[in-house]
Amino acid sequence: MSEAKRAVEAKEGVRIDDKKITQLLENLVDVSFLVNENDMYRPSDVIMEKVFQ
Repeated sequence: MSEAKRAVEAKEGVRIDDKKITQLLENLVDVSFLVNENDMYRPSDVIMEKVFQ
């Protein structure tokens, strides 16, 4: 999660609470935008990968 958190903070230019980033990632997994494999988050498919670029 820390790599994802750093990336979001760098992109948005603000600090994000650990609880909030966890909640956001869980929401993205719940709606199948991301998958969590071996504690690594990645887009669920090729289309979602393009969306996140």
